[in-house]
Amino acid sequence: MAKEKKPKILAFTKESQEKYSDVPDSLKWAIPIHECLNRPEVKLASKQQEEESKKRVMKKILKVVPDDAN
Repeated sequence: MAKEKKPKILAFTKESQEKYSDVPDSLKWAIPIHECLNRPEVKLASKQQEEESKKRVMKKILKVVPDDAN
């Protein structure tokens, strides 16, 4: 059987604890999401997905033949 790939868990560092010390308890659930979204690889993937999405929309709107069809 293939090993399951476990998700990478990011622990809070002392720096991040100090950084978010003024965040109200009702919003602390969002800190891991915020930290994840600020990682360079996540930003890059997000930007690539956004560009691909824009291309798909433009092709649909303009009904442009994809470059692969030639």
